[in-house]
Amino acid sequence: MAADERSPISEVQQSAWQPLVAEVETLLHTLQGLERTFGPALAQLATVNWRELASQGSLPGVHRLMVERTIEDARAVLARGQQVLTEVLQQAQNPEMIAQAHKGEIDIPERLRAAIRLYMDTPNDIRNRCQRLTNWLTAMAQAQQQAGEPALMTQVGWPQPG
Repeated sequence: MAADERSPISEVQQSAWQPLVAEVETLLHTLQGLERTFGPALAQLATVNWRELASQGSLPGVHRLMVERTIEDARAVLARGQQVLTEVLQQAQNPEMIAQAHKGEIDIPERLRAAIRLYMDTPNDIRNRCQRLTNWLTAMAQAQQQAGEPALMTQVGWPQPG
């Protein structure tokens, strides 16, 4: 068989990957949507001097390290998830990788399944982290408004639930 020919079994095997590819694509699109929704505000929150806000008493009942860590983690998880899912999709469509899979050298479906297992809960994780941030920012906004200061959540354009 010529190097550029594929056996019918290989074509069948490759078509069996498509539901996995579709699932990874859906997961990636979900993370990209969360990035569009929360990414810009998370980036702005990452630049806030939380130590100063804490010293001013602007973090009612919240430890600044929890806020900082939640922001850092949410940004890192979103970025890494998008990166890994993009890479695994590129691998599943790369002719060289497909050729290696046909030879049994790599297992593309297992790579797809692993990425799905690893990042399946990421959208909910991000939503939960952002909900915690919303709660904290809302409490801060109340304290800031009572002090006659502009609310940080408004300044950074934090997405409102709904």
